[in-house]
Amino acid sequence: MGEIEYPHVELIVTNYTRLSEESQYRDDLLIRANYFSLAVIAVLIGTLLQASPVVRPLVAMAGVAIAYSFWLATESYKGARDVLNDSMRRTETQFEELSVVEDYDTRSRSQIEKRSLSSYFIGLQMTTTFVWLVLYALLVTEFVYL
Repeated sequence: MGEIEYPHVELIVTNYTRLSEESQYRDDLLIRANYFSLAVIAVLIGTLLQASPVVRPLVAMAGVAIAYSFWLATESYKGARDVLNDSMRRTETQFEELSVVEDYDTRSRSQIEKRSLSSYFIGLQMTTTFVWLVLYALLVTEFVYL
C-alpha cells in the first residue's frame, strides 16, 4: 500500500502544529501561574504573621480574592488547553499519520493515577481559596469579639 494523499496537506500540518504549540503554551501558563501562586501565598502568609491583629482580616480577605483569581485563571488555562487538545485528537483521528503519541490503557490505574497535573492544580487553587476563606471568617469573628 502506498501513502494516502490528502488535499492541502501543508495546511493540515500547519494547523496541527499551531494547535500543538498553543496547547504547549497553555500548559506552560498553567504551570507557571500555579508556581507563582505558591510564591504569592508565601508572601501573604508572611504578611499575615507579621501584621497586627486589626490588619489580619484584610490580609486574609486579600488572600481569598487572590486565591480565587488564581483558581479562575487555572480553570481558564485548562479549559483552553483542553479545547486545543480535543481539536488535535480529532485531527489525529482523521489523519492517523500525524499522531506521534500512543494512547495508554488507564483502566488498570487507580483514580488518583488517572488524574492529570492540571486537575491537581485546580484542586490546589480550590483548597487554597477555601482555606483563606475559613481563615478570613475566623479572623473576622475574632476581631468582632475583641
